[in-house]
Amino acid sequence: ASVMTMRGPQWKVAASPIDQARLALASPMEGVDLPCREEERRQLESFLEKGIEDGGATIYISGNPGMGKTATVMSCIANLKSDPANARIRAVELNALKVRDPRDTFVRLHQAVLGGRRLGANASSAALDDYYSPNVQGGRMKREPVILVLDEADFLLTKREEVVYKLFDWASTRNSQLILIAIANVYNLQERGFSTRLAGRFGEGRINFSGYRADQLAEILRFKLGDTLGATFEKAAVQLMSLKVAKQGGDCRQLVSLCSRALDITEKVSPDAKVNLQAVNRAFLEAFGGHVVRYLLTLPPLQKKILQDITKLRKPSKSKKQPRPGAKPKNLAATAEGILSLRREEDPEISSHIIWQALLALERHKLITNEAENGENSDSMNCWTLLVEESDVLETLKH
Repeated sequence: ASVMTMRGPQWKVAASPIDQARLALASPMEGVDLPCREEERRQLESFLEKGIEDGGATIYISGNPGMGKTATVMSCIANLKSDPANARIRAVELNALKVRDPRDTFVRLHQAVLGGRRLGANASSAALDDYYSPNVQGGRMKREPVILVLDEADFLLTKREEVVYKLFDWASTRNSQLILIAIANVYNLQERGFSTRLAGRFGEGRINFSGYRADQLAEILRFKLGDTLGATFEKAAVQLMSLKVAKQGGDCRQLVSLCSRALDITEKVSPDAKVNLQAVNRAFLEAFGGHVVRYLLTLPPLQKKILQDITKLRKPSKSKKQPRPGAKPKNLAATAEGILSLRREEDPEISSHIIWQALLALERHKLITNEAENGENSDSMNCWTLLVEESDVLETLKH
């Protein structure tokens, strides 16, 4: 079945399996129960229930980017609010990267909790101080439950720690009805970045989202792609992709990005082809290789093979076996003649002119240099050497 997608004012049918897989990978995960985070979800749900019952709580969520921290938190909150009994609970999400100044957090929270006229940072802070004062017991300002999700919390840290301290201080006030969930990419933020007075406000609650394992990443890919997975990825390619991403830290977003690139690479071969091991390796090389490797990948096939020939010809043979009668010598120098000999093993019709033009192109790109001595200018006598790392060449030419 085809997938319909809106692009501008017109509908487009994503007919090919690769198009369908690309759309599935791009679909947002917000509001969805992420697979492979069942234990973290259980802990979060337990924390939220207890926080509402106790009239306030704080918890710290840590883990590297792409671990599903924010998505899991927001999904748990959405499930909580779906119960009509929790309709009065308000959820406020603040991303520290989206505020101009850390103190703007007071303004945003004041608007969400108290509403009314927009105040400045100082006035908002004072109003929230009054609202969350321990002396307020539900008389003139009856508190309603608020879940404050503070994403990228480490970016709110200032020298005085004013913003983060106040937020945790308000949440720790008895019967504050403020449930504070601080999310950051740093595991030991309390120990590393906070003073003693602030670390004491964190409490004991902490959940760490560790990197996804290879089997979990494969499960996420099955979850995202559904029926299109088998039509677009070879089984071995899924396993390799998952293993490679797991070794890089288990970042789910990285998995999606690399799968999308592997689909692009495969589509250039055929819209009906499946992602194979070669496409996966190339996608990783483009993502994690240095700028030299990424540049080498753009070279025409003949120039890539010539670079490989140079590495072969300049490397002394370790074999002690005698060559078979009539066999071609393997100890040719890295000259145009030696390279031509190797190329003719694959293409007997290739000419020396084509080889020479490719060598000159590589020289212009500053990838090889000519080591001719004594002013010699014979094509067959001029030796060539690499100007880039041999390991980069060998890694690139696997793909």
